Amino acid sequence: MLNWIRTAVRPLPPIFGNMPGPKLAICDSVGNSVGFVDAIDMRRSILTVSGWVVADRVQMVLGGLSVATVPDQLRPDVAQERGLDPLAGFTLSLKVPPTLLAQCDPPGLIFTPKTGACDIPALSFTPHSQRRSMV
Repeated sequence: MLNWIRTAVRPLPPIFGNMPGPKLAICDSVGNSVGFVDAIDMRRSILTVSGWVVADRVQMVLGGLSVATVPDQLRPDVAQERGLDPLAGFTLSLKVPPTLLAQCDPPGLIFTPKTGACDIPALSFTPHSQRRSMV
């Protein structure tokens, strides 16, 4: 499990530091980009994921733990560049016991699409070398 954190995004920072890197695309079931994971951060046993998505709900899961939110943070950059509602941002934080990191699969995001929109497949934070949807 610690390996996925080390290889999740490049460049490689310290294990419990900020992990900026290439954005991870969030695509719907027909391949349209509906959001991005902008940052993954692990500090003091708290995993934080932030980005934006056009969905009603986003949930982060890890080893039986989960946290969910409504994407409602102001993202004027998304509104300007994509012509979307500026309230599309999200930040999810989950306290992760250190022993859990070594025992479970990488964390993932689960999305509830907006009414009438295409499904959005779950997104797993697999190691960088195994990702398909990098931008």
